[in-house]
Amino acid sequence: MTNENIERAINFVVEQQAQFAADIQQLKETQIEFQNQLKQVGAVQLEFQNQLKQLTEATIASFTMLGKLTEIQSKTDQRIVETNDRLNIFIDVVERYISSRNGRSDEQNN
Repeated sequence: MTNENIERAINFVVEQQAQFAADIQQLKETQIEFQNQLKQVGAVQLEFQNQLKQLTEATIASFTMLGKLTEIQSKTDQRIVETNDRLNIFIDVVERYISSRNGRSDEQNN
């Protein structure tokens, strides 16, 4: 091997080593950027989980309240039925009373 060949080989190895070092540096920078983005994704995921938990709790509270309102409405409906029954009984009594009074009035007028 001549000196020129050896020098070319050395230059080639040095250039390859320099390119390798540059590539390694670029990979390190890319890795750091990726790690930073991964941290941001983790923070967003944590925030999403917190919001999902709050939404779940609010939904459970809403269903609980809906259950209570349904129960209250059912009791109200039952009371309305009872009130209607009592009112119908009262109307029947009043109608019988008026009918009996009208019957007496008719007898007295004859």
